[in-house]
Amino acid sequence: MIRAVLFDLDGTLLDIDLNAFLNDYFAALGPVIGSMAGVSPREAVRAVEAGTVAMCGDHPGRTNREVFDEAAA
Repeated sequence: MIRAVLFDLDGTLLDIDLNAFLNDYFAALGPVIGSMAGVSPREAVRAVEAGTVAMCGDHPGRTNREVFDEAAA
């Protein structure tokens, strides 16, 4: 039985190389998302990156989902 789940969002518990992690993450994510969306892995990663960057801005009256979907399209 799982009694606790720890999230280490700032490297306090585990010292990780964020750039190495992100490279590996997107290398694995690209083919999966690309095949689901019918685009190349590179196009899929670009769409995810564009959507993520867009969500960092201020968009009053809009949800993050709306902003992400528009930027990633």
